[in-house]
Amino acid sequence: MLVIKSKSKEFLLLALLLNIGAYVLLGFLFMQIKSANERTSTLLNQVASQSNEEDALKALKALVQETAPLHTKLDTYFVSPEGVADFIDLLESIGRKVGVAVNISSVEKKSTAQSTEVEVLSLRLSGSGSWEDVVRFLGILEFLPYQITIGQLVFSRTQDEWRIDLTMSVLKEK
Repeated sequence: MLVIKSKSKEFLLLALLLNIGAYVLLGFLFMQIKSANERTSTLLNQVASQSNEEDALKALKALVQETAPLHTKLDTYFVSPEGVADFIDLLESIGRKVGVAVNISSVEKKSTAQSTEVEVLSLRLSGSGSWEDVVRFLGILEFLPYQITIGQLVFSRTQDEWRIDLTMSVLKEK
């Protein structure tokens, strides 16, 4: 049998303990590096996510700035929240300019199912004047910069003049 001297046993035991210690140290270092890599990966993902959010926000702000003139133009298609009286005055003023005596008998606000920011302003309107004036008044109504819908339109003739009766609706901001 092989006889190992005591000094050799000590060196062998020391080498074995050093190897075990080295493996434990390597395992510990590996776990530390793995943990640091996971934290780094998480932070990088957060940075990338925030960067994407910032890019999307910048793109959205740029889109809002690019479409600002269109928003302004679109706003002209709606009667403003405080503009109902001005809109009625506009209709009466157009009537006076073309020679039609305009009378607005009812004004009603109706909610729309499609939007919470817009409602429909319904008006019942009548006017009288010569045939040419009444037709010109109707033509001008069609070309106003509003989204106007004429629901009912009746022309009638009295002795000396023509009469127009109509119901119309226009979109109004709430």
